[in-house]
Amino acid sequence: MGKARLNIVITLLAMFFPVVLLSGLTHSFNPSGDGAVKIAFKKSGNRVVECDEKEAERKLGESYRESVRKGEGATIDLSKLSVCPSERHPVSVIVLVDGEKVLDKDFKAKGLRKDLASYVHEILPIKAGAHSIKILMSDDGKKPLASYTIDAEVSIGPDEIILVGFDPAKNTLIIR
Repeated sequence: MGKARLNIVITLLAMFFPVVLLSGLTHSFNPSGDGAVKIAFKKSGNRVVECDEKEAERKLGESYRESVRKGEGATIDLSKLSVCPSERHPVSVIVLVDGEKVLDKDFKAKGLRKDLASYVHEILPIKAGAHSIKILMSDDGKKPLASYTIDAEVSIGPDEIILVGFDPAKNTLIIR
């Protein structure tokens, strides 16, 4: 019985010792101590083919009412309601830090038919200090012409992360 207890105590100490020894270690996302700009948001690009679904529904409803008035019956083809393709443009993001381009990337729409939102997530390491940051975003396939822009002077401390997001309520890019 005494030997079994000793084995249990030794086993527990062997498991507990590395935890105590290694728990004092720190981890930094960037060992150089610099800061970073994290760009993270979800945004749906504009449709590749502009299509007015409401207008198609209105026209189909008018033809339905007209056929009923003429006494021809109410035959309606619902497949005509889904004539609009749902594919979306990718969301293009360009980031300039102190006038130097550090990111130029297209984030493709998700989904089987490329009809869901694009998820933007990038971490850009930047030296600590004051910087001019300009972000251009396009969601309509016209990459050189930005639909959304933000230009700001920011001060980044060592190991600090500045977050860039998109506020759908205000329909604008934001820096936190």
